[in-house]
Amino acid sequence: MSDRIRVVIVIATNIRTSIGSSNTVLNLLENLDPEKYQISIALIDDLVPKRLMISQEELIKDPTYISFEKIKNHDKVSHIYLLSTLSLGQVKKMFDVAIVAIYNEFGEDGKTLGFLDLVGIPYLSPRLNSSVVAFDKTFTKAIFSRHGLLVPKSIEINKKTKNQIPLSYPVIVKPTSNGASRGTTLVKKQSDLKAAIEKAFNFSEEVLIEEYIEGQEFTVGVIGHYTNPKALPVVLIKSKNEFFDYEAKYVAGKAEEICPAPINKEIELALQKTAIKAYQAIKAESHSRIDMIKKGNDIYVLEINSFPGLVSTSIFPKELNAAGLSLAEFLDKSIEEKLKKK
Repeated sequence: MSDRIRVVIVIATNIRTSIGSSNTVLNLLENLDPEKYQISIALIDDLVPKRLMISQEELIKDPTYISFEKIKNHDKVSHIYLLSTLSLGQVKKMFDVAIVAIYNEFGEDGKTLGFLDLVGIPYLSPRLNSSVVAFDKTFTKAIFSRHGLLVPKSIEINKKTKNQIPLSYPVIVKPTSNGASRGTTLVKKQSDLKAAIEKAFNFSEEVLIEEYIEGQEFTVGVIGHYTNPKALPVVLIKSKNEFFDYEAKYVAGKAEEICPAPINKEIELALQKTAIKAYQAIKAESHSRIDMIKKGNDIYVLEINSFPGLVSTSIFPKELNAAGLSLAEFLDKSIEEKLKKK
């Protein structure tokens, strides 16, 4: 067993914008073969700033909540460390590859990825610069536009912005840098705009006000290096709420995620081609998921998610299965590729 690959899963249990981390870790543990991998957990809880922390009382109210005890007592977990107690040299020697199971800040924003780059440990996500760009919706919209992709009209504001909003209602108000639709609101009239903006500012220093595109919502996962990517089967999203908000994403019965989507081949190929173009635009690798709206013959790219959910009910694993690839096989292949580069 000494020749097992040493995998470290980096997690935070107390970040309010990354509540689904424990679910992700449990599913990773179910899909990582203990004959191949020695699995450790590295916690960054003591490094999280107070502004991001969530209380246990708030934590257990979230529909995605799972107790960390289930991870702590899991028979596949060999060790649990506080990352802050390890030196850079120790981290470099102790682990072969990392999986960052932190969403939003400290995950997708690149903080933890930068640390792993510093100590030379490969990780299962797009590289630092791609993930940082994907995390900021204003950056990605600019890059997508430069590459000829359609994006909704929008303006970005900060807390000092006093300009009028040159968009017609309804609009979508969302944090510029945050995922899972947290802090996002569909605003139909001006009198509701201020409250929506204040809500979004709870999750990001900048807020994006975007035209609302009414149409069919699709998402497409893409895997591989941007020089030779592969699009996964298309998913049609049918939300029972007015849009695919946090509740629709995480409360059972609030949305349908149909994979493969019941669409003709021409539309399927157009969506996959658009997803690949977006993936290549930010030079992604490993895997990402691209969210789109189809209105008439136009396909609008909403955003690219460089850390798509990996729990069994998440969209990305469903796409893998529809493509004939299990999550376990995907993880094995991804780890193998990362170690080859190392």
